This record gives sequence, C-alpha cells and structure tokens, in this order.
Amino acid sequence: GSDPIGAGTPAVFTVRARDKYGSRIARGGAAFHALARGRNGTSTEGTTVRLDSLADEGDGTYTATYTPTKAGDYQLSVRRAGEELTIAGSPFNVTVVPGATSAARSKAYGDGLCAASAGRLATFRVQAYDAFGNKKTDSHDEFRFSVRGVDHPTPMTAVGGGVYEGSYVVDRSGPLVVSVSYRGEFVGGPEVVVDVALLQPVSTDPEHSPLDSVSLIREDPVAPIADIASAQRLP
Repeated sequence: GSDPIGAGTPAVFTVRARDKYGSRIARGGAAFHALARGRNGTSTEGTTVRLDSLADEGDGTYTATYTPTKAGDYQLSVRRAGEELTIAGSPFNVTVVPGATSAARSKAYGDGLCAASAGRLATFRVQAYDAFGNKKTDSHDEFRFSVRGVDHPTPMTAVGGGVYEGSYVVDRSGPLVVSVSYRGEFVGGPEVVVDVALLQPVSTDPEHSPLDSVSLIREDPVAPIADIASAQRLP
C-alpha cells in the first residue's frame, strides 16, 4: 500500500526492470504501461487516470508520474506486453483524498444567508470542497465571515465532515450584507458578496447554495519482470 495522494497532486513511482531470474537489468529500452482505475463498487468506479509521463532513465529504471483529481479508491495496474506484473505486486491499491480547500468551490448555505429576525441568533454553514469538487471530510480550515462589513472576531466553528458554522445577531430589520471568506477569497466565487434580505426563503441544502439563488454582487524490456516502489507524492 501507499500513503494517500491528494487530489491534483502529481504522484510518482519507479519501475525497476529485472530478468526472468530476478536479476536487475541495468539498461533501458523496455516498454511498460500503467493505468489507475477506480475500484468497482466505489464512488470512483468507471474513472481512469492515465500517466502524465513515463521516463526511461537508461539504467533499468523507469519513472512514472500521474495526477488523479477525483477522491476515492483506485487500483494502479502496471503491465508489460499486456501482462500484469503480479510478481511485483500489481495491481496496487491507491487512495486519493480531497486536495486543498477552494473558496470558489466551497458552498455556504443556511438561514443566516437567507433570512434573519432582529434580535435573534441567525446561523449558517459552509461545506468545504477542493478545486476539483471533492467534498472535504476533515475540518482543519479557517473560514471567516463579516456582517455589514464588520469582520466577526472569531473563525467559524468546525462541526465535522468539512462543515463549519457561523452565527450572528442583527439589531434591526432591513437588508444586510454577509460575506463568507477563506484565506481572503469570498466563498462561492471570486469576490462574491451575498446580499441577504430579511425574511427571504430559507435554504438548508448545501447542494443548493443560496449563492446560486439570491442576488449576488461581484467585487471564485530478455522479458523483464519489475519491482515497483510505492507511489508517493512529489515534493
């Protein structure tokens, strides 16, 4: 097995050519092929990831790079002349996890972005996603928000599963502006401010963000056998 790979992060592995007796072949010229396929019965079933590159180093080693973008479980198959290199351990199980959080792809939703009552606590949430639309499952990010242009003094609270919650109280009725941000970028797209009108319909579904429904103001080789080193991330 290998360490999880972050979506969008190039991963590298090395193929070392050997002859049928298991001895290293110290010259190049072999033709290997590799392909990662989503595991059957999982969310990645039907997904394939081809190599970005396969470099013959000329000394019997071959360096391969691939970049998966969909989080989930895969099997990495390495072959020569159509034959699976099972003696080397192929296919290999690979797990891809969501990549870095993207403000533009994350979604804000809930009462506090659609309706509020003066003097009462209004709450809303953010579901974090990476740049490829993978839903984040950890809660280590820091989302912030402001109301009427005033930054809230503390970050939104992590509630688990990549979800964060914020709340505020308004002291008078009428329209107000609530903006949600991550690392200085507005959630829902580049420089998006949500214009929240009191008593508008409420949305509590993160798949249907109010960012899509309320008005927005935009300011998001002898036949070699091979042994294969574990897949790992590039620096």
